Amino acid sequence: MSSCKKDDPNDPNNPNAAPCVQNNTGTLKVDSYKDDPYYIYVNGAYKGTVGAYGVVSYTLSAGTYSTKYTQKSGYILYPTEYTSSVNITKCYETTVKIQ
Repeated sequence: MSSCKKDDPNDPNNPNAAPCVQNNTGTLKVDSYKDDPYYIYVNGAYKGTVGAYGVVSYTLSAGTYSTKYTQKSGYILYPTEYTSSVNITKCYETTVKIQ
């Protein structure tokens, strides 16, 4: 009698595992509730922009990141900046709200 072992979907070596399992990645979702666009920086590196009342997502390796969101336009003297620490978990989406 032979035993049958089912493939573990959480095993990164399983070719049928989800890409986030195989690559140890999660998603950073940036959701803006502001009238103006913002530049997005992750660990000091520019990632892109989020438009006014927009949403963007980035795939990142699991881990903790420092993030900065700097107002792109619509300011008088100095842009508004927000900073946060974000923990990205494998196969999960972490949302940051700019409000």
